[in-house]
Amino acid sequence: MPEYPDGMTYLDLVKKHITDADDSYADHILWDKTEFPFVKDPKILEKQIVEFAKGIK
Repeated sequence: MPEYPDGMTYLDLVKKHITDADDSYADHILWDKTEFPFVKDPKILEKQIVEFAKGIK
């Protein structure tokens, strides 16, 4: 997985907002609930992840 400048991976970004997500669930969220891999801008992906996380709380 590509890393951000601070060393975070895309899966780490998902787990930052959905703390109980394991690798498999984080992968599912990344691929099925965001525009990844077409959009790789961390700010856009993080916004999409946060919106998804709000819906599951």
